Parts: sequence; C-alpha cells; structure tokens
Amino acid sequence: MVKKACADTMEFNALKCEHVKFSRKRQRGIVNDYQLHQICLPKSTGVKYLGVKLENSLRWNENTSFITGKASSRFGCIWKTIPSSLPHLRDRANKYLFRPVTEYCSTVWDGNLTTTRANSIEATQRRAARLVNNIKRTDHVTSTTAPIGDLEWETLKTRREKRRLGLFRAMHFDEVAVSITDQSRKHQLQYFIPHCNTKLHQNSFFVSTAELWNALPIGSPLLEGPPVAG
Repeated sequence: MVKKACADTMEFNALKCEHVKFSRKRQRGIVNDYQLHQICLPKSTGVKYLGVKLENSLRWNENTSFITGKASSRFGCIWKTIPSSLPHLRDRANKYLFRPVTEYCSTVWDGNLTTTRANSIEATQRRAARLVNNIKRTDHVTSTTAPIGDLEWETLKTRREKRRLGLFRAMHFDEVAVSITDQSRKHQLQYFIPHCNTKLHQNSFFVSTAELWNALPIGSPLLEGPPVAG
C-alpha cells in the first residue's frame, strides 16, 4: 500500500513552479529562497487561481483590470453581432454573457474592493445599458445611471451584496461545508461583529456580510430556513 501511494503521488515540475508571499506588510530586504528538487523557485507578485487573480499585496487591482478588460471584449462582441434593432437580444446577451464576467467569484473580492475599482466595474454595466438602449457615446443623457434605471437593472454593487448574503445564508443554515461557529452568534439570527484593527479585517467576508445580515428586516426571505423534508 505504501509503495502504491508513493507511486500515485503527484510530482511538481520545479521549472513550472514559482512562489508568492501574501502580505500587506512591506518586505524590508528579507529574501526567502524556496527550492524544489534543488531548484530555486522564482518569486512572483501574483497568481491566477481558478480564474481569480491574486496579488501578493492582497489587493484586487489586477483582478479588477482583468474583469473590466474581459467584459469590454464581450461588450464589443455583442455590439458587432447583435443589431441595435434587437434590444431584447442585447439585454439577454448582457445577462448571460456580459454580467457573469463582472460577478465571477465576487464573494471573494467584493468586500475589499476600493471605491475606484468598484466604480470601474460599475462603469462596464453603464456601458452595457447604453448598448441595450442604443445610446451612442455622443448622445446626451440626463445622468450616468439613467440608462440603467430605464432597464430596471440593479447596480452591480447591490447584486454582489445579495450574492454575499446568499452565501452567508447557506453557511448560517449549514447548507455548505463551511459553517459559522456558535461563538459568533448573539442569538438564533444575529451575529457578533468583532472589533477590527485593520480595514482588511473590517472588509473581510464574514465581518462585512454579518453587518448586512444583522440589518435584514424581520420577515426577510433570507432569514427563513430551508424547507423541512416531510
């Protein structure tokens, strides 16, 4: 059994590996060398993992640029392939081709997104709204949010908050493998908000989403448990 386990063990190719140190602290000249099979692994400032770009500084600048760039390319595809005379098709294309790009894994990066970066993502939806409404760049609109209001679209920020609350609800009712400890609960539906010494902690998933959760009104569908099997 031991020999078989060793034979089935996955081996890493050192020439295709690199290492990343994640920290908000400045690296003050201390260099740690990591080796694999006596080969020194090069240092990287970030890595793409499951479609999300992670930076060693724990910021989301590169991931946001990746999202807006990918969304723009799909925006151009919709613009070229679906004529303006078919706004309903452009609307559907936005929902199923464009919007998923801007929301992929948003529960991971939404909390610590800076206002500037959040606005850059929001701008992609405003651009999509102008596309669906067939409003050209040179056309005057009363406000930047007017096209979205005409379509009755929610802002991407609101949609991301709902996605975080949806995951938090699944954790609350033990519908996913990651659960919340009982020590975090005030009572059945409310959670303690821990004291945070850093913005990184304050904007983390649990803290920021627990605040949204605690603010939900009584009777909210999110607070209702899953149906009991008969």
